[in-house]
Amino acid sequence: CLRIKAVSIRDLARRDTDIISEAYALGGVPLMDVIDSRRRAFDLEQAYTAALGRAYEAQVALRAARGELR
Repeated sequence: CLRIKAVSIRDLARRDTDIISEAYALGGVPLMDVIDSRRRAFDLEQAYTAALGRAYEAQVALRAARGELR
């Protein structure tokens, strides 16, 4: 469930960055909007990666507690 939602949110962030960049190229938005959009996408990627890491760590801890790891 985490993976499905995160992929969708990550895709939307990339799409937003693409749209803002195109708007900037056409003179519709200031450069700061492009920078902000890219920063938001970067922050989202960092949060996703951290959450994924915690999920994997929890899975390993659970398997270890069950004695499933060698």
